[in-house]
Amino acid sequence: RVLSDLSSGINAEYGVPNACVSATFSSLSVILLTNPLDLVCTRMYNQKRNAYYSNVRECVQLTLEREGWRGFWKGTTANFLRTAPHMIITIYTWDWLRRRGLELQMMETDMGDS
Repeated sequence: RVLSDLSSGINAEYGVPNACVSATFSSLSVILLTNPLDLVCTRMYNQKRNAYYSNVRECVQLTLEREGWRGFWKGTTANFLRTAPHMIITIYTWDWLRRRGLELQMMETDMGDS
C-alpha cells in the first residue's frame, strides 16, 4: 500500500515531461551565462600565436567593437542543441534513481515493521 501511494505521487510529479522542461530551462540559463566566456576562450585557443588577440581583454574589446554585445552569444543555438539532450537524460536519470532509492527505503521500512 505504501509503495503504491509513493509510486502514484512520484509518477504524477516527475517523469519525462518534467525532465524535459527542467532541462530546457536549466540549459538555457547556463548557456546564456557561460557562452560569452566560452566564445572568448575558444577564440583565444583557436588563433595561431597571438595572430588576432594578444590577451583576453583585447579579445573581449575587439569582439565588442566589431560585433557588439550580440557577438558574445554567437553559437548559442548549437550549444543549446548539444547541452539540452544531455541535461534531459541527466535530470531524468537522477529522478529515476531517486525514485528507486525511495522505493527501496519504503520496502525496507515495511519489512522492518513486519
